[in-house]
Amino acid sequence: MIQKSIYKLFLGLSLFALASCNYNNPPAPNSKVKEVKIKANTTIAQLKALYKSGATTIHDDVIVEVTMASDDSEGNLYKTCFVQDETGGMELKLAKGNLNAVYPQGSKVLLFAKNLTLGKYPKGNGQIGLGYRSLDDKYETAFVPEKLVDKAMTMLAPGNITPKAVALKDINKSMAGTLIKLENVQFKASELGQTYADPSNKEIRAYERIIVDKDANEIKLRTSPYAKFAGHKVAEGSGSITAILSYYKNTPQLYLLKHKDVQMNDKRFILPLQTSISDIQSRVKNKTVQSLIGKLLRLDKVKYESPNKLVEEQRENEKIDCSPFMQPTEGFKYLIGKLKYIDNKLTFVVDRYQSK
Repeated sequence: MIQKSIYKLFLGLSLFALASCNYNNPPAPNSKVKEVKIKANTTIAQLKALYKSGATTIHDDVIVEVTMASDDSEGNLYKTCFVQDETGGMELKLAKGNLNAVYPQGSKVLLFAKNLTLGKYPKGNGQIGLGYRSLDDKYETAFVPEKLVDKAMTMLAPGNITPKAVALKDINKSMAGTLIKLENVQFKASELGQTYADPSNKEIRAYERIIVDKDANEIKLRTSPYAKFAGHKVAEGSGSITAILSYYKNTPQLYLLKHKDVQMNDKRFILPLQTSISDIQSRVKNKTVQSLIGKLLRLDKVKYESPNKLVEEQRENEKIDCSPFMQPTEGFKYLIGKLKYIDNKLTFVVDRYQSK
């Protein structure tokens, strides 16, 4: 009898210890992984190739293994996500929020496209995405109903994703829907002091801020007023940004997923400047420069070949006082450069900068 009591006590303590161990080390919320024997038979590029004008519903067993490229945990994406593989990326319209809790960024996912619909947004001249058949003629796809999301996507395993490092000048539509990293960029001077969005005004769907590289190439960053970082001021330095690349018609744009993905802690760089002579003339205060530009503007009315040679040979190392119209944060006062013709327009091309 005593032995039985001791056995029961030992068993109870063992179960308590086991329960305590599980309590202190609960399973990670993203650890639910199904053992799936089904294999992918299609790539994202092949899936997109099935699209026909006016929307296309998939009737075959099209299965794609994808990597979750996006993360909606900070609210800049809602009921949508982006997936990618080695052939490209695409947007999925899903009527389900907090997708990151089930399909975290970097995880491997099986996408079952049967009974889903391929469509373009904007209609007729946009990027091909995947959703549900739309009853609204203005759109080619609608959101996949929440109860069907888990049937359309199966989590394979957690993982990591490395953004593609690319120069701003080299981005193109083949990268649409993928996670990229732009380096040597900064927010345009006119954006400094602005927040990513206005969290108090949610009537505007998304706010746009301009990012530039050292060659003055630009791209728009779109931020929802519901994003957790909407009220944060944009970074004042230069550096990198990691974001989803998207396109609206032919215009590239970025979606920032996490505030920490903006790493702009270096000193701002000075942009090259090519500005019209008439614009400079209307702003500068230096009378000598105004007189010089006035003469050249009169030459601008002459046949192109004639004044161009004069400008190239005699109008180098000209100094223009730009303090009346430059942003103080740009850190210089004078532009030293050359007056020349570009695309038949008299233009001041900067060679160097001078602070005093």
